[in-house]
Amino acid sequence: MFILNQIVWGWWGLVLTARRVILGVLEPENLFSYPELKEIARIMIRRKLGYKYYPDGYEKLKYPRLYWLLCEVEKRIVLWINYGYMYRCIFCGQSGFTKRGIYLHLIRKHMDDVVLEIMEWAKRILNLQQQQEATKKKWG
Repeated sequence: MFILNQIVWGWWGLVLTARRVILGVLEPENLFSYPELKEIARIMIRRKLGYKYYPDGYEKLKYPRLYWLLCEVEKRIVLWINYGYMYRCIFCGQSGFTKRGIYLHLIRKHMDDVVLEIMEWAKRILNLQQQQEATKKKWG
């Protein structure tokens, strides 16, 4: 068992948190803290909208080994519906947004929902990968 202790700074103050990676199996609940997930959500929304100044945002994070996971989540997550140049929020159904408008709307009103969606998709992808590895070991 390998335990990595890290000091995290957030709105609640300085907290010592423990993160676990047990025998190479990732626990999705303990991968990121909430401030890290907020930053991941901002980067993911910008990348999905096609902003040119954020092509490699995930590589600046603390865990470059999880770059593949964040890219998979980004491919599968749905945050809005696109009607040409108009965007509609998937969470509240409000429509008539531009690119910048939907970005600001998601960041200001639905940050918790976006973070929850990211964590759910990360859990699904990690569970799927673990099942595939188990079947490969079973059937050789």
